[in-house]
Amino acid sequence: MMKTILIVVSLLSLAENVWTQMLCPKDYACAGFNIQSTIDSMNNAGGVCPVKANATGSAACQKYLDTANMTIGYASGAMEMAINDCHDISVQCNQLNFKVMSLLTQAQTQLDKTYKDCSGTGGTACGTDITVLADLMSATMPVLTSAATCEPVR
Repeated sequence: MMKTILIVVSLLSLAENVWTQMLCPKDYACAGFNIQSTIDSMNNAGGVCPVKANATGSAACQKYLDTANMTIGYASGAMEMAINDCHDISVQCNQLNFKVMSLLTQAQTQLDKTYKDCSGTGGTACGTDITVLADLMSATMPVLTSAATCEPVR
């Protein structure tokens, strides 16, 4: 009886390790894809939002900001999944996960400011906000890469 329980526990532990090894890379890849998509949206917005002078420019600006809002949300969700799925990493690596989450929270706050400053005719504050957000997301990528390359603690 005791041997059977030990075997079942060992198999469950092995299954959990395999599950973690499958999900962790996908969580980080999803976060990275969405962070890069946000950077791309901000690069596109930078050419439209500060100088929008007509309805077409305004619609394009809104589209890029809405896309950034969506991709920041997706990246945050992916990092929440990484924190849950990648539980066998070191404390230092887990801190990197939380640093990415902190940077994504800052990015969402910056995007909210960008929406405000880019409403109406755009202008200098709008362009600055877009640059700050793109730079913040670019700074997030190396932290994410460091987190994603952490080895599990055995």
